[in-house]
Amino acid sequence: MFLLLSITVFMLTIVARLFSVKTHFLLSFLWLEGLVLMSMSFTVFLADSIFMGWSIFFFTLTLGVCEAALALTLLMTYVKLHGNDFVSNMT
Repeated sequence: MFLLLSITVFMLTIVARLFSVKTHFLLSFLWLEGLVLMSMSFTVFLADSIFMGWSIFFFTLTLGVCEAALALTLLMTYVKLHGNDFVSNMT
């Protein structure tokens, strides 16, 4: 129970930190990857406690890899167009 509560609190902290990043896109992508890692640990906890099997873990892992690849592609495209990854260049 304590593990589930600590994972939930840590995920909420990561979400709060994700929305407070105002300088670089790379920092926000790193916080997003931390959130994906915490959701994977959450699914491992659920798979062990409910005996669901590992299919939900592999589904979450697949979505995490796709999200990371898409974020890196978008970041590289943005850097090629604007020269840096500052959020202030969007306006």
